[in-house]
Amino acid sequence: MKPSPSYIHFRMGWQLLGPESPGQWFEKEQFRAFWDKLNSGPLTSGYHDFSYRPNRCELAELRGEREDGGTPFSKISCQPDEITIVEEWAESSADEFAEKFTAVLQTWFEVFPQTFFVVQRSTLRALVQPTNFTDSREFLGDRVMELGPRVHTTFTNMPFKIGFTATCMKKVQDQELFVEATVNSWRDNRLVWVEVQGTAPLAAPLNAAHTDPARLLFGSCRTFLEDELLALLTSYDTPSPNGEKD
Repeated sequence: MKPSPSYIHFRMGWQLLGPESPGQWFEKEQFRAFWDKLNSGPLTSGYHDFSYRPNRCELAELRGEREDGGTPFSKISCQPDEITIVEEWAESSADEFAEKFTAVLQTWFEVFPQTFFVVQRSTLRALVQPTNFTDSREFLGDRVMELGPRVHTTFTNMPFKIGFTATCMKKVQDQELFVEATVNSWRDNRLVWVEVQGTAPLAAPLNAAHTDPARLLFGSCRTFLEDELLALLTSYDTPSPNGEKD
């Protein structure tokens, strides 16, 4: 298994709190000020599309279409009780995304200083390629899950996806995080699609002077994906007994 995953998706979500929660909302002009401040910063510029409705505001950057039909975009979605930042078909590294969402939080607090965040959910998706298998379905079905002939008998000459989902609790500092990992074959059958989603318990809220803990959940999910999930998959990525690729 190649050691470095190719990340394709990042997502961070926070519960939004404030003096009028639940159900607080802000004026369109305030969100425009937030949008303008983001686009003046080196880490957060590029949100060209602004959409405001009475219960939702979205800032987006569309980056064209991929040959496989995917749509790369960056988006910040604000609702009365939550804010989410997404990179789909990410062009940034995990470190760069962490820098970006921290800068977004700092900009948010400049415009909405009386609000608070509670970190809720983080998601990372990546593509990895087995070294000793040319087909990820055989790697996952035959080697990892040991389904063998049953898969081939049922799905011979048919396109199919195979994979599994596992959940666990992970201790991070003084918190127990709920972690869900999903592994599937990809439409490019050479590749394996992996996702790690972490959900944090309610903790002390973040404010304008206290944004560093926002990285904890994201960093924990990344570590789980790179150090634990990929280590598990790599342990199965071994040559066949005759020394040839499967």
